Amino acid sequence: MCLKLKHLFIQCIENNDDHDKCRKLFYKFIDCMEDNYK
Repeated sequence: MCLKLKHLFIQCIENNDDHDKCRKLFYKFIDCMEDNYK
């Protein structure tokens, strides 16, 4: 799941998409990682 988010985030950056969209993906990814390492 987290890897999917990471992939989406990287795609977002590579496509130079909307920064807000990329930032949201990044925060979701961080949240996901934190959830998995509790």
